[in-house]
Amino acid sequence: MELAYADVITPAGSGLDDFWAALVPGKSLAEQRFRGHPICAFTDSALNGLGVHTRSDLIHRLIESLLERMNAALHLARSRVGVIVASTTLGIDEFGVVGTVGGDIDPGSYERRIRGIKLLCRESGLGGPVFFHSSACASTITAITQARTLLFADQVDAVAVIAVDVLLDYTLKGFHSLRIMAPENALTLLNPGGVTLGEGAAALVFSKSAIYDHAGTKVPVNRVLGVHAESSVNHVNAPSLDSIRHSIVSCLNHASNPAIDVVFPHATGTAANDGTEWKALREALGHVPAVVSTKQVFGHTQACAGALSIAAARETIKRQMLPAFDAGEDYSDAQLRDFGLSRSPRDVPVKNCLINAFGFGAINASVIVSGEGNAEALSRSDVKYGGAL
Repeated sequence: MELAYADVITPAGSGLDDFWAALVPGKSLAEQRFRGHPICAFTDSALNGLGVHTRSDLIHRLIESLLERMNAALHLARSRVGVIVASTTLGIDEFGVVGTVGGDIDPGSYERRIRGIKLLCRESGLGGPVFFHSSACASTITAITQARTLLFADQVDAVAVIAVDVLLDYTLKGFHSLRIMAPENALTLLNPGGVTLGEGAAALVFSKSAIYDHAGTKVPVNRVLGVHAESSVNHVNAPSLDSIRHSIVSCLNHASNPAIDVVFPHATGTAANDGTEWKALREALGHVPAVVSTKQVFGHTQACAGALSIAAARETIKRQMLPAFDAGEDYSDAQLRDFGLSRSPRDVPVKNCLINAFGFGAINASVIVSGEGNAEALSRSDVKYGGAL
């Protein structure tokens, strides 16, 4: 299975160039605050530029924009393109559960929103199945397992996984009530004092055969060597070392144990997650890999987190460069190296990237993206099943 296309929209801007320009310095974009905690959010002027007035409307607009840009970039047999929308906030409005306004509940609100997104897909000419997927912060990678199944079953020629989450009042208050939102000086991995929340959207297109642009040029692809997702019911709301290690090792096994050059960790910024994940990575890989933290820059975008990491992996492979990690002056170069981090961008050979995403509900997921793209027909041996999802 190939990753043929990636696109992102974040508070840093639209498109991979803006995304990469923000990622390379490794400096947090969290300039706004919620009850004193830093968050990385679209500004009011950015919302106005997108033509929306509320963040619940923003989800629809981001999906619409990503579909428009995908169709402008790729020459697709649109009747054979499926869509999977991965989101944790799709069924929530600006203040709480969809339809809850002044105490009145409208059970039809969620269905109307779903129909609106399906209509967007049809108006874009996409004739394949449209699914909606939510498995908390692991949503992107678990959606990829569903995309793989659709491709193997020959129901589609390509699948667009669209991941989107925005910072609703409901989301911010929920994380705040858990008392895990980050203070000002928190750093993923190095000083994991809490979660810095973010918002954004991304589109990833997976295929089983070559895809071309409108000029007839074959688009470059990245091969998905393996993908694994599982639900481990022994840790519903806190990470388990054994479960995370098992998920990573299973993904490596499915990919025939390639050498991993760079890891894009889940690394939410909490001590429980980051410490457990780092130990699991060390045990699974047997060495300290190079690490790139997208959350350090864009915050934790929940369902979109895995998609941003995959887009970053694609750019890292393309550019053969590792972004920096802005740790300020409080940490030495040696301390950064202990976590595979670098104070400055580095030109390095990169072939294989491991991306992790874990979610509430005991969901662990990993995917390996490679620079060796080979868009040939999908065979049974290419479908790497694993875990409960």
